[in-house]
Amino acid sequence: MKEGDGLAKKKRETLRKEVEESLKEQLQAKGADIDLFNDQIKDYMTMWDLKGMLKDDIQENGLRLNYATAN
Repeated sequence: MKEGDGLAKKKRETLRKEVEESLKEQLQAKGADIDLFNDQIKDYMTMWDLKGMLKDDIQENGLRLNYATAN
């Protein structure tokens, strides 16, 4: 982990909360606060988290490829 990564993680966690709260507020404002849409928000936030982890991994380890050759 690099210097400043803790701050970046904190910013990401804060931004995550803001994004999730905003999405929920938008549902409530439109009267669409139902289980189906709340479940979609959870799925979206899971993908949002994965994207952040992937970006961190690429930054730390670079791009990596696994491949097989005919040799």
